[in-house]
Amino acid sequence: MDVAFKDGAIYRYTSVSAGQANIDRMIVLARAGDGLNQFINRAVKKRYSERLA
Repeated sequence: MDVAFKDGAIYRYTSVSAGQANIDRMIVLARAGDGLNQFINRAVKKRYSERLA
């Protein structure tokens, strides 16, 4: 899952780096349009596989 932040940074989170349960939760939050940033900051902040931009 690639996540773009307001500052232009794009991070890739994978089931290997962040865990499948966290990826599943991130997808639900992204589709809802609410809470994704807070979840990332709380649960998976540094667990990205790579920074794309």
